[in-house]
Amino acid sequence: MRTSLQDKVKTFIALKLQRKRNFLKKSNQYRWNSPVYLFTNENIHDYLIQLDNLKNKKILCVAGGGDHVFESILAGSKYIDCFDINYLQKHIIELKSKMIIALPYNEFMAFFFDKKEFMNKKIIAPIFHTFSSGLQQFLNMYYKSNNLDYFEYRGPTIPRYDIKKISYIRNVRQYNKLKKLLPTTQINFINSNCKNIINKTNQTYDVVLLSNIFDTRFTRNNIKYKLFDFYNKFVQPIFIQCLNPNGKICFAYIYDDKLYNSCLKQSIKNLILQKNTKISSIIIDSINKGNDSNIVLYCKKKL
Repeated sequence: MRTSLQDKVKTFIALKLQRKRNFLKKSNQYRWNSPVYLFTNENIHDYLIQLDNLKNKKILCVAGGGDHVFESILAGSKYIDCFDINYLQKHIIELKSKMIIALPYNEFMAFFFDKKEFMNKKIIAPIFHTFSSGLQQFLNMYYKSNNLDYFEYRGPTIPRYDIKKISYIRNVRQYNKLKKLLPTTQINFINSNCKNIINKTNQTYDVVLLSNIFDTRFTRNNIKYKLFDFYNKFVQPIFIQCLNPNGKICFAYIYDDKLYNSCLKQSIKNLILQKNTKISSIIIDSINKGNDSNIVLYCKKKL
């Protein structure tokens, strides 16, 4: 009961402070109470199928809008810890999970992608009572304010990304497969940034997915140095403390293949690595409309 009340209060404070910060036009830095991501801007499915067989693998991933979680489940994982500095992302994962389990594909799609039906309370009314107090608080505050600034990458307004690269959006059979798998999968949310996650978990993992943190955290000025900095400060500690033998960390999602080929490809060779480390890349179709391909960099802990 206490945890439920704390969740509700923390959500209330987060949204109140978010509105105040937006009004004062302060920094857009990603925070514990930033606007929430509803969907990914990565082609997760295509790089997971090239990465490994994920059946029964333990995964640590960025939470975001939950798509790393959902694509990992569809790829075979049964245990997933997801983390995010933004506390409010836990509500989006719960919302989407419970909608997928209880509602048909067409209602899910209308709720997120139809301009007229976007976030329509009537669609989720039959399952609203099953939501946690924190999620109910989040939704009630949205419905009271109708403030679309609560959300990033809203379904009806995603002009730059091919959202159908998300497998359960593209294919109703994948949606229904996810509907069956979700109730038997353990999903844990950890409120943490990338640097502190090693202090927030005592688990070790077969696969770690760090999403596009490198791309969003570091500007493109002196990007070679910043790759070294990111790898040493963020990736290496996770590699040493949290990764199982033969485990892999996808540590950089790169949207610009020209940037990769022009400077990052060579600089990767100069990274100071643990002796049991191998770095490789995966080339996939771009989720960006107009780009040829995206690049995913990953390191493997060799036996």
